Amino acid sequence: MQNVIGTIHGCHIPIKRPSENGNDYFNRKKFYSVFLQAVAKCNLMFIDVDVSWPGSVQDARIFCTSDVYIRGQNLCPPDYFILANSAYPCLTWTIPPFKNNGHLTPMQIYFNTILSKTRANSENAFALLKGRFRRIRDLLDRNHVQEICETIVACCVLHNVCLLKGGEDILEFIDEGRHNADISMKYGWQNYDEHE
Repeated sequence: MQNVIGTIHGCHIPIKRPSENGNDYFNRKKFYSVFLQAVAKCNLMFIDVDVSWPGSVQDARIFCTSDVYIRGQNLCPPDYFILANSAYPCLTWTIPPFKNNGHLTPMQIYFNTILSKTRANSENAFALLKGRFRRIRDLLDRNHVQEICETIVACCVLHNVCLLKGGEDILEFIDEGRHNADISMKYGWQNYDEHE
């Protein structure tokens, strides 16, 4: 797809139950987490990151209160877009797939396929982050949610710095990130794209 600024994704990062408001962090997948929402470009760099919400909060609410929602019109010039999964609203600058209600036209199915393929490249940003910074999986051992969120944001910034520097085998990190996600799915460290 042309004129795509980036794609927005989210994932649950498992933590142990916080002592304050612990139930707020218990997500629908039955574990405690903070939610990482990020916009990634096709070059795998993050252009927006939000890690300020407990795992029980729905991603649509997180999106509607995030900086990217507030700045979306300015971030996307006319006829430019951010691609999303079907949990996100359709706006003048955000494009989710058509919801499959069993009555999609062939053109809508084709559109969803192209959108999914375009989003797939940027999904590698999460796998790269998880493969490069395996420390994120060890956040279960931390006690302070604020410290956990700051660590995740720092990893996202360092992720961009590493990409700018170049000279590394990112495919190996992506493969490791996907492999680690498969192993740790029982802890919920996975992309949150099941709405499609």
